[in-house]
Amino acid sequence: DKAALYGQPDGRIRRFIATFPDLLGYRDGDSFFDAGCGRGQNVKVLRELFPNSPVLAKDISAEAVSVIDLAVASPLVTTDLSDPASFADLGDGAYDHVVISHVLSVILGDGLEETRSLRQRIITDLVRVARKSLLIIDGPAIVADREGFQIEQMDRGWFAGSIRPYFAQADGR
Repeated sequence: DKAALYGQPDGRIRRFIATFPDLLGYRDGDSFFDAGCGRGQNVKVLRELFPNSPVLAKDISAEAVSVIDLAVASPLVTTDLSDPASFADLGDGAYDHVVISHVLSVILGDGLEETRSLRQRIITDLVRVARKSLLIIDGPAIVADREGFQIEQMDRGWFAGSIRPYFAQADGR
């Protein structure tokens, strides 16, 4: 039953690939890194559409990663993306394409400055690891004009604010 959760619901990346194939430039044989893979929704789509492509996936949830491990043999890693060491094993340009889906808006630090710092470090690392492209899929919170924390439930919320300034240090990448 647990393995049946793999890739459910369908990965959000499918629509982007179908709608913007030329812009994304994904090719079978290219390598992919899914940062914050959850139960493998995007991993499943990438493996289906690009069967000759290696896919590395990392997520903070050991439970989520175990779902993928039960369904497919894949080099998955449980790691906290907010930990600076989480990208230490990935070299510059290690993957052709990097995907992060519905993760950035829910990575929160202790206050505004720490949240900004976490986002900056994560985006800097994702840009560094990506050889060809970085696709960020998230809700409108990551392009909001005003910054602020939004509380959805007692233990769940997100940080709204534009991610555009975090790319200023990306040297045109």
